[in-house]
Amino acid sequence: MKISKKVALSAVVASILTLGVPMTTANADSDDARYGMCYYAPGGSQAVSGSPTEGEIGVSALMITPASTPDAAAEIDCTLSSNGRDIAGTEIDVHANVFGLIFGQKQFLDDHTATSLCEKDTSGDGSSSGWVCTPVTLLTR
Repeated sequence: MKISKKVALSAVVASILTLGVPMTTANADSDDARYGMCYYAPGGSQAVSGSPTEGEIGVSALMITPASTPDAAAEIDCTLSSNGRDIAGTEIDVHANVFGLIFGQKQFLDDHTATSLCEKDTSGDGSSSGWVCTPVTLLTR
């Protein structure tokens, strides 16, 4: 079982590294190169059930220092916002492991009011991109 987990982790790392150019934002101040990002998977149709369903917010990324080594002290924070205000219960703060890999997810009741997915990247040296938000319609709908 341990071997299959290592193989799966190696496949994830390889797939992240093959993405090529780091997907940093234009105004990012973080010194790290970031491969991957926050994601939002909306819940099911509210029209069918009449009540909120579970959505998921998470991050799947790799942080590399300017010296081309994994940044084990990096962190990525993700949250959803609605018209510029954070939606309670959707923030996730995930720290890197020793390989610089940042993986995490969180389930929440999704009332479909999210207008933006926001991300903040923080390097191990403390530099940060600040919060950068992307309209949800460009990502998931």
